[in-house]
Amino acid sequence: MKTCNRFSVSVLGGALALLLISPLASAQNGPGTAPRIVTWNCSGCHGVKGNAQQRRFPKLAALDSAYIEQRIAAFQAAPTPPVDELVYRLVKPAAMKKVNVGSTPEARADMVGIAHAATPDEAKASAAWYSAQKPGRGQSAGSALIESGKALFANGIPDKGVVACQTCHGTQGEGAAAAPRLGGQNRDYLAIQLWHFRAGDRQHPTEMTSSTTRFDGEQIRAIAAFLESQ
Repeated sequence: MKTCNRFSVSVLGGALALLLISPLASAQNGPGTAPRIVTWNCSGCHGVKGNAQQRRFPKLAALDSAYIEQRIAAFQAAPTPPVDELVYRLVKPAAMKKVNVGSTPEARADMVGIAHAATPDEAKASAAWYSAQKPGRGQSAGSALIESGKALFANGIPDKGVVACQTCHGTQGEGAAAAPRLGGQNRDYLAIQLWHFRAGDRQHPTEMTSSTTRFDGEQIRAIAAFLESQ
């Protein structure tokens, strides 16, 4: 029964992703320009070129391929959501409007389902594709908020022992080694993830825990706004 449920979730996760596909984006880029898993499963949320338009979804363009593969592996290792939950969201999409965007459980469920359905070759192909794409510039928020976020990102909070974010992520959030690119990333997604780090909901280096627990809501908003503007 457990095996059957896992298979059903994987299939339903893939089916849900198909409903989110952007046919226009796929058609404009022509056949063979992206792996099938990208055009059929990933593009509805992340875009064919990896520059997600909805701010609660992450941009994947120019992220390190090893980092993307690591994130896919984390979703594959996560427990699958109940089958009836996925069926309910497939049949009654209006229910998604009631979901708290701050925690994006529907996005997590979709990713877990898709990740379980993806083969190792497909996961590697999607990571390589998105890593090779050109990142789009993010939108700008208020200048005062951006300047506040820039100062926090560049300097940290010395009196609270918070190390500067740019130490790992680069002066403009360009990323380095295992630290992902953050520049130009959607600010709603960034803010949500910072709250997840703060709450210990994500696996991450210990320095992320020690830093985010010392940020308040306004500081999180500021950092996210600065990074999106890059």
